[in-house]
Amino acid sequence: MRLKNLLLKLTANDFIHAGDIVFRRDLDVRDAVNVAVAERLNLVIVSEDKDYDRVKDIVKVIRP
Repeated sequence: MRLKNLLLKLTANDFIHAGDIVFRRDLDVRDAVNVAVAERLNLVIVSEDKDYDRVKDIVKVIRP
């Protein structure tokens, strides 16, 4: 499956939830927004960023 030019709508609640993730999981804001959106939309995060290991209980994380 190829997802080209896919845009996801961010909500105010995504940013509120991301703020909570920043403080509880010690993630930077961009990563926390990704986690909040992935959780809401039931998406998988594919990244080599080891920081996402802190949220494996919230969203599925795959390292390529």
